[in-house]
Amino acid sequence: MSGGHFDYIQYRFDDVASSIEHQIATNEYEPAIVNRFQLAADTVRLAGKMIQRVDWLVSDDDGPDSFLTRWHAEGLPVPEAATTRAELAAKNAEIARLRAELSSMATKYSWAVDTFGTGFSGYEAVLLHQKRYAEEGHPSNWRDSMKEYAARAALTEPTDEA
Repeated sequence: MSGGHFDYIQYRFDDVASSIEHQIATNEYEPAIVNRFQLAADTVRLAGKMIQRVDWLVSDDDGPDSFLTRWHAEGLPVPEAATTRAELAAKNAEIARLRAELSSMATKYSWAVDTFGTGFSGYEAVLLHQKRYAEEGHPSNWRDSMKEYAARAALTEPTDEA
């Protein structure tokens, strides 16, 4: 028998799923409960299949290529956006750099904080500076800068959920 890294626990998952389905068949539950029981059975069975694939890989019964082939062949779920740690680190570094740049600009233009109070964000201070610049007769620069700063402000911290 292949596997064994998890003491063959994956086979118990199918037993649990079958037991849940037996409860559905032998009891008269309302549809909302039956639906949740079936979802639970399907999820437990799916988890067992996923454990089986991982078990065979870590037990050296499958290699990385056959692991992925079997995973796909069995229709197991695949993360929608597989982001590598390096990609995630690069995105976080870029966000940190842009935030530092905006913070630096806010410090440079701290007159806005002095004028409008401490509840003013660095981003808003930069925007006010750009607006003042536009009022002095440089609208194209102001619009271009506004688009750039708005794009930068829209950046959020990426997560490793996927």
